[in-house]
Amino acid sequence: MKYRKSMNHNYLVAECPAEHAGDYQLEMVTENRISGLLPVERRLNEGREELYYEISSLQPLGRLYEHKVMKLKDAVCLLRGIIESSAALQEYMLSEDALVLDVDELYVEPDSLKPGLLFQPWRELSFRQQMIVFAEYLMEHVEQNGAEGAMWVYRLYKAVKNDNFVLSDIERLLEERKEEGKEERKEEERMSEAREQDLHKDWQELPVADGCSFPTEGEEEETETDNKARFLFPLIMASLGILLVAGILPVGSAARLVGIGFSAAGLILFLMQLFRKKKDVKKKEKGRREVVPEESAEETELPKKEWDFSSDFEGLEDTREHAEEHAEEEEDYGKTVFIGTSDVKTENILVEKNGGKRHRMESFPFTIGKVKTCVDLPLNDRSVSRIHARILMQNGKAYLQDCHSTNGTFLNGIQLEAEEEVMLEAEDEIMIGRVCFRYL
Repeated sequence: MKYRKSMNHNYLVAECPAEHAGDYQLEMVTENRISGLLPVERRLNEGREELYYEISSLQPLGRLYEHKVMKLKDAVCLLRGIIESSAALQEYMLSEDALVLDVDELYVEPDSLKPGLLFQPWRELSFRQQMIVFAEYLMEHVEQNGAEGAMWVYRLYKAVKNDNFVLSDIERLLEERKEEGKEERKEEERMSEAREQDLHKDWQELPVADGCSFPTEGEEEETETDNKARFLFPLIMASLGILLVAGILPVGSAARLVGIGFSAAGLILFLMQLFRKKKDVKKKEKGRREVVPEESAEETELPKKEWDFSSDFEGLEDTREHAEEHAEEEEDYGKTVFIGTSDVKTENILVEKNGGKRHRMESFPFTIGKVKTCVDLPLNDRSVSRIHARILMQNGKAYLQDCHSTNGTFLNGIQLEAEEEVMLEAEDEIMIGRVCFRYL
């Protein structure tokens, strides 16, 4: 296996064995776009036939889960993709034994985990044998927090280990998992509703402090209606009295005396309600002030600071010695001194050139890219691929490796080939898309 990069495309290149040069299955795969398989084309190179599999924007599964666990839903997604790819082969009368399920050669979309499989008829392991190895990989990498997930993966392993294994066994397990997932979602919804009801109940039962009240929506509407009614009734009474006094209504002199009484009563009631409203407003403002105690002047007053000028002269002697050392360095400026790589100790830190932000690499491999859930150092830049590059540690030395990035990975201005590993030294400049780092 080797890798090639052409403009915005990355290829995995495999030499086709001579006995399979005219294979019917390879002809079908190269001439048709089959769902779930990596697009492949045949090229001649110095008389040898090579197969170019396009792996642009894809990553090998083994790299994604080098040092993190896999969720059960991701494992189910992978298996569904494999089953769909196997079913698509039957339409072209192709053998599923030619599918490659090795996790280091099984390429997937980093976001959706949709697989893209290699099709190579010369592989020795059958589909069932590869599924056994794949199931063992899942048992080691699927999260063990939930017993249901671990049991489901174990059932998958037992199914593929069975001598009478057929593809429908996996399909049956996937359907069972689908039904289990529905029940789990329903249970989560029921628990969520129960939590909301409990929270609402607890809120209603909270003790209310003196002078404070938390009226419900109904109470607020009722209070607002009462306020309007309190002012509307006196106004109607006063208006009716004015109409009687003015003689607008066809009534006698006695009714005019009643009108005077209505007008006076309405005016008095209106003034009383207005006075009551002002009193309520003052009472509420007083209650709010009592909730938050005021700080005393002594507590809020800032303490006076006493200045100690003696500390300004501390370290003056050290500064003078530093200046003398700097003068000696200036005398040696211009002399070329060879520094061996073993003499420079690195701290495994990446420093961004724009902004100077430092990123310490605590564990390896240290992956750099755009997908936060899949990398150790996420970069929010459109020129960066989802999984762009990574730094490995081998025999105490750090190595930079490009992960089939679209815009390439550069070390000191030189672009790395896909999957190429180059040793890093102190003060090396690393370019990830348009983001530049200095390695320390």
